[in-house]
Amino acid sequence: MRPLAIVVSLHLQLVFMSYLYGPYFFRPSVPSYNHICHLTIDDIRAAIFLWDQIAKASHLEYALGSVGAKLAGQDFVVHDIEIYVRPAVMANGAHMLLSIQRNYPAYFRVTGGGHRILVTQPQERKGVCLMFRELGGMGCPEDLVPPYTSPLRTIGHGHRAPTFREVSVYDRKVPIACASLIIKQRLTLFNEIAPVTVGQDLQKFHNKLARVEIPSLLQQAITDGDPPFSPAEAQLLLPKVRAWIRYADGWFSFTGLVEINHWRRLGIAVDANDVSEGIRPTV
Repeated sequence: MRPLAIVVSLHLQLVFMSYLYGPYFFRPSVPSYNHICHLTIDDIRAAIFLWDQIAKASHLEYALGSVGAKLAGQDFVVHDIEIYVRPAVMANGAHMLLSIQRNYPAYFRVTGGGHRILVTQPQERKGVCLMFRELGGMGCPEDLVPPYTSPLRTIGHGHRAPTFREVSVYDRKVPIACASLIIKQRLTLFNEIAPVTVGQDLQKFHNKLARVEIPSLLQQAITDGDPPFSPAEAQLLLPKVRAWIRYADGWFSFTGLVEINHWRRLGIAVDANDVSEGIRPTV
């Protein structure tokens, strides 16, 4: 075969393979990144420290979720870092977040399993998953209102109660959503009897979050002195709390009189009859 014919033949083969496999055929081999499944307190601090720098440089307001209770010493497993942002950040296909990722390409990667991570260990090619939630939706806090003593608070915030507090992570002050508001969000998404639907796996995920995190969030809300829910909110949450107690009881996560008193301090009218059956004294 003549040299020209060989070149043409190879070219046609490449075109055919490109047609079969699309852009992946020509994509160079790039070592994959991995997400850190079980976050240590050092993993959490490193990710928050880095994220806060990027967020503030990008003029993005946010508040961290349940990870704040972990920072405060509560004991539960953390798989990712939850971040509450304003609806505008999630608008147009989360255009603002994608823009931030493009501005800081060295810090944002997608793992082989499709997880979007913030790279905290570049040498090991590892990072922490970030999970963004839109304020005002699905039980999330309605807005970002700074603490009364914060320099971020302005006259425009009026007398509205704070929705986040500020804690130190290394030399930075980072916003943490109030634990009681995260409890409300977890209970809103909790459904003890989930119907068999396409979204069943998602419901199981929400139920697991509620089961694992609410005991620690409840303790943190009392430690932080969160105010009670309004009477209207408390009335809506009461059946959810009772259903959650029954559900958690089945997973050996019991509610005793101490926890009942914690709920009552948040305005939820549970009583001694709501103590978990697993630890209820027998007569």
